[in-house]
Amino acid sequence: MGTSQEGGCMRENSSYGHWAAPTNPANEGNNYTGFTALGAGARNITSPGYWTNFNTAAYLWTKTTSGTQYSYTYYMTNVTLYFSQGSQDKRWGLSVRCLKD
Repeated sequence: MGTSQEGGCMRENSSYGHWAAPTNPANEGNNYTGFTALGAGARNITSPGYWTNFNTAAYLWTKTTSGTQYSYTYYMTNVTLYFSQGSQDKRWGLSVRCLKD
């Protein structure tokens, strides 16, 4: 992950209104894969009711846990074209995308 342009191919162009325009036009999404990831951001646990990175990032849960408090995530932003893996406290509110094998 992070070595090609998966993120840009999985998110739509900012002209549709679900993503803020990237500061570098070369990082614009094209939704080539048809996945249509939206910049939903995340619900913050430190400030209840507060959403962070709305229109600038998409965070997706995976089914793989990392201990009892954390799960692995995938995320993309409008800053780069990369799709990356991370880990997040399970109390955060992230997006879920169901995919058929």
